[in-house]
Amino acid sequence: MRPSHITGLALIAALLAGCGVTDRMRANQVAFDGVEFRPRSEQAGDEREAFTITVPRAGQSLEGARLAGAHEATRYCIENYGRSDLEWEVGPEDEGLVVENDTLTLQGRCDGW
Repeated sequence: MRPSHITGLALIAALLAGCGVTDRMRANQVAFDGVEFRPRSEQAGDEREAFTITVPRAGQSLEGARLAGAHEATRYCIENYGRSDLEWEVGPEDEGLVVENDTLTLQGRCDGW
């Protein structure tokens, strides 16, 4: 085997070994304030632009959970509408956010439609 083939095979092997990073991205796990969160987004009601974000394990870092929720809302709007514009009904910056069963819940709408 020529050295260039060996180098190419080594490069491919290294790239495949790095694919573990994509597993983490698929799991939607995001680290904020030193804590890894798995926020979830879902359509709220009949209108796709309305969404609810839930962030489990919010008690580990409320600030981190707020940031993870805002990140997930932006991702939801970009994925569904191609834009990051959104309006909050219950947003991460609101005072007195309620955490129930260690889960932070946010609500909003993708804007610009």
